[in-house]
Amino acid sequence: MGLTFGALYWANTRSVAWVLEGERIARVAREARALAFERNASIRGYLLSKQQVSLVPEFAARAPLHSRLKSLVRLTSGNSAQNDLAKAAEAAVERWERGWANPVLAAAESAVADAGGELAGKELFDSVRGALDAFLAAEQRAQARQLSMRSALQAVTVAAVLFELSILIGVLTWLGRRTFLHAREVLHQREVLESQTEDLQQQAAILEEQAVQLEEQNDEAAKVTEALEGANRELEAAVSRLEEAETTAHHAKASREEAQGFLDFVLNNSPVGVALFDRELR
Repeated sequence: MGLTFGALYWANTRSVAWVLEGERIARVAREARALAFERNASIRGYLLSKQQVSLVPEFAARAPLHSRLKSLVRLTSGNSAQNDLAKAAEAAVERWERGWANPVLAAAESAVADAGGELAGKELFDSVRGALDAFLAAEQRAQARQLSMRSALQAVTVAAVLFELSILIGVLTWLGRRTFLHAREVLHQREVLESQTEDLQQQAAILEEQAVQLEEQNDEAAKVTEALEGANRELEAAVSRLEEAETTAHHAKASREEAQGFLDFVLNNSPVGVALFDRELR
């Protein structure tokens, strides 16, 4: 959109410059035409009045007319058709000066009246008038085309601005809709996250309770462990005593077996009989 506005601004600026340049060229052409008429009228006034003072406007307008004609040639250098018309007007003025104006002025300086060339002067000046009128007419047509182009450019500018504004509004509407949908999705996600946060908080509370229970169970386990360790110590002591008892019993058994063996040896090898009786002599 910025590029479009930039291009349209440049085109509009150029069209304005062309219109202003055309108006400037037309103004210079009108001034040249007025100066040419002023010179012609001054010389003709002299021919009628034979007064040198009548030539004052001619002398005053000569240099400005040439300056205006040269300006027209220079200003129309970019347009071959207009440049040819400007050169034709400049050449017509030069022919008019050589063929009538300069001879009349020379006669005025020598105080010799030369009225015989009046008809020739009219014909030559008609060519000057025709050349300047043709240039002005061509310039007016060019200005009309430039104004038409400028109007068309303005219409295109308005259409382009409206079109791009409609596109911009459509894009903004689409972005607004996308933003609304995104915001709604974000809100939904936020609600989901809040729900998950509540669940996590509940789970954290449950875990804290379980941690407390585990700590209590750990305390109980520690107590049970301590009791088991005491029982183990007692069991170890009992096992130790049992082992000692077993050792003692083993020694006693060995002694008894040794004594039994000795007694059996004695009884088996005794030369007399041996009998055992209880109190009732049984």
